[in-house]
This record gives sequence, C-alpha cells and structure tokens, in this order.
Amino acid sequence: MESNRIVGDVTAGTTAKITITSGLIYSNLLSKFGKDFALKFYMANFDAFNTISNIVNEFNIDCDYRVSPLCLYSSDENSFHLIKDEYDSLEELGVHAKLTDELPYPHKGLGILHDNQGEFHPKKYLNFLADSIDGNGSFVFEKTRVFSIEDAPKDLFYDSDLKKISNGNYNDLKLIHTENGNILANFVVVATNSPIYDPDSVCNFMHQNKSYIMGVYTNKNKDSGMFVDINPFHSYRSTNTDKGEMVIVGGEHHDIGEVEDTWECYKNLSNYIEEIFDTTDIEYFWSNQDNRAVDEVPIIGETSHNGVYIATGFGSWGMTTGTISANVISQLILNKLGKKRIKLNEGKENLRIDDYINIFDPQRFKDKEGHKDIEECLNRLDRGSKIENSDTYELNDEESQCLSKYLLELDFEEAKIVNIGNHSVAIYKDIDSNFYGGVESRSTHSGCTLVWNTAEKSWECPKFGSRFSFNGKVIHGPAIYDLKSYI
Repeated sequence: MESNRIVGDVTAGTTAKITITSGLIYSNLLSKFGKDFALKFYMANFDAFNTISNIVNEFNIDCDYRVSPLCLYSSDENSFHLIKDEYDSLEELGVHAKLTDELPYPHKGLGILHDNQGEFHPKKYLNFLADSIDGNGSFVFEKTRVFSIEDAPKDLFYDSDLKKISNGNYNDLKLIHTENGNILANFVVVATNSPIYDPDSVCNFMHQNKSYIMGVYTNKNKDSGMFVDINPFHSYRSTNTDKGEMVIVGGEHHDIGEVEDTWECYKNLSNYIEEIFDTTDIEYFWSNQDNRAVDEVPIIGETSHNGVYIATGFGSWGMTTGTISANVISQLILNKLGKKRIKLNEGKENLRIDDYINIFDPQRFKDKEGHKDIEECLNRLDRGSKIENSDTYELNDEESQCLSKYLLELDFEEAKIVNIGNHSVAIYKDIDSNFYGGVESRSTHSGCTLVWNTAEKSWECPKFGSRFSFNGKVIHGPAIYDLKSYI
C-alpha cells in the first residue's frame, strides 16, 4: 500500500550505491559496540549486497547494474587519521580493503578502496520486482494512503471468508484503515521512511537530515567508480546517459530546519563540483532526505505491537539497508511461522540472517531518554481547534481581512508564518504574484512549528521530517493528513 506511486520520493532521489559501507562506519561501531557487533553489521551489509546481485542475475533485470569500486577518501591531511582508523578497523574485522594515496584523477589525498561494489538504476530494478507480482494473492495498491493500524475487532470473525483468511489466528489479525477501504493482514511492515505508525516512539531517537544532489557533465571525470569525500561529506558516482557519462554528486548534508536558505546549499554544492571537475553542464538538481538513528544503526524489526514491523533510520544509505530490511523482516516472519527461507539461487547456502537480526531491534531504545520530547510536541498540536470532517477553518470577517493584509505585504517568493487572532497561519507568494497558503503552521503529525524550505517551496517539520507543499498537501511522512486551510 503506497500513498502515492511506488519508487518515488526518497528512492527516486538516491545516488543508488550498493555497498558494504556508507562512510567511516566500522571504526565507529567497533568503538561503540565491539567487534562481535561490528562483524554482524558487516555480515548484514554483505548479505544485502549479494541479495541484490543475485536477484539481478537470477531474473536478468535490465537495471544498469554494474560492479564498481568504492573509494572513501579525504583530501584534508587533518582527516587522514580518520581514514587510517577506519582501515585498521576493517583489517581487525577481516574485511578486504586497500589503503592508498594513489587516487584516480582528479581526486587527491588518502583513501580506502573497496573493490567489487555495485551501482544500478533503482527505479528500473524495483519496477521490475513490482511487475513480477502476479496478483495471485499478492498485490500492490498505489494511491492508497494508510491512516491507521489496529488489532482487528473480534466481532469480525463470524464471517467464514475471514476465518479462511486468518487461518484461525484471530488474535494476530491487523486491521489497516486506508482511504480506499480496509485491509486485513497477519503481519504488517511499515516501510515509510519515517514510520507513520510508531508504537515504540523510535522517531524520538532519530535525526532528520537533508542532502542535495546534482547531475553534471564534466570533462575531467573519466574514471568509473563511486567516491565518498568524508570532509566535508560528499559522494558521487557516474552513470551512462544519452548525452554521455553523467556524474551524480550529493552533499551539503544538514539537519532539517538547520539552514535558513536552502538555495545556499545548492550554491555550495555547485562550488564544490567546480573545484573538482571541469563542469560542462549542470543538467539536474534536487534534494533528498532521510533519517538516522542516534546510535547510527538502522532500526529494523518487530515492534512491541505483535506482528507489526518497521524499517527506518537508514542514514542516507538506503539501497543496501533497504535490502537488509527485506532480509531481516522476512526472516523474522518466517521464523514466527516456523517455515524455512526460500533460496534465490538453488544450491547457494543461506547466509546467517538469524545471527544479526537482533542488532537492528526497534525495541532497543526502551527505557532510554530520546533527544526529542514527543509529548511536548503533541501537546502543542491544537487538536481541539480542528473541525471534524473538514479540511478548512472558518475565519471571521476581521480575521479574513487581517489574512488578506499579510498576503498583500509578502514579497515575491516569500513565505512566513503570521498570527491571526488565535491562529498561526503559514502563507506564501510565488514569482507570479499568486498567493498560497493560509494553512495551519504546525505539522499534523506532531504539532511542531513548520519551517520553510526556500529551494523546494515546501513547509517542513524539523523534528520528524514531515513535508507539506506550499498549499498544505502532504508530500513526505510521517504526517498522514494535509494541513488545514483557512478561508
């Protein structure tokens, strides 16, 4: 069930690297959790990498998949010790890599080279998998927004068809409410970037971050491969297009709401690209966002609500981590059903998924204090002012005149939050003098005051990552409901 169209939003905006690492992660894991934990993390990434490769080969998917080296490097001598620490950690774990100062032109500095990593086109890959779902008991429902998940009421079980569906496991059935009707399931996986259903409040243990990407053509970059510059953090890879080899460069990471003018991030990224490459054309630019757990470990597995699973906290490295989620959660469900895992390639031994399942456990934050006060946020959400079964607020004549005054005072491309009586209202004026907004200024998910994204022209929640268009439509969760408008 997808609220919009599949393979959109975050996945559509990824740089699509398939690797066993996302940066200097293993030195961090060793120091925080020890060798056994770090090895399990590596095993999970190694399994996921092989899973994608096996699927591509098994079904001969045309998704631009190719084997490429990954180089983590720094051109700043002050950061060389971080590169060396990571390399030492990889050696301790027995992970093959090479420490080198002979980086391919135009890159300079000290780096760690990981051979035989991968890259692909995620939309081609995932659209093939979706097309392979035959409808014989398995379906994809697009344009189907989920509103809530609950245990199915017991009075539903008199229906003979329902008994057949549930296989007698009445206590395990979940009722999922959507905009197009209800669905019953024994198991539910919430894979919505930030969970729209979060019984253990893991969102209280995640940071929301944004990054910026450009697709450029250049005269300098003739070497295929993937690169991660750790200081400041940038990553890039090349891909074939009709116009030749295009370089996809991402960087300028920051927590949502931390940057007042997000156009500056694009300018900074453009300057970085100009320093490294001989740019001939900036073809595309876009932003993306993801979340990371406070302990830097993805959050994958069963919640405290029996039969409900989540996958989140990917830390801007979703291709491999998303596949880890598929491996882990499918294995957890098969374990609960007492069934064996189906092998992708007959004759290949299953890798050790059960060995590393627990390191991603969503319930690991229980009894810990998060970095956000969710209750404080929820208390600020003025639920009492919402009008039942309505998407609008009615303003009186005096308030309407005040709103009109604020709108007329806006400059072109300006957005602001204004107070009108007891209401806090978000407004925006575009380059053609069209007025938008007159929408509530607090997230419908948490009650947090929204901030304006100058580049994408959207209202965003700095604590939980919800995004709304300038006229109040949800464009990124965990928010489910649009912003109320004022008339």
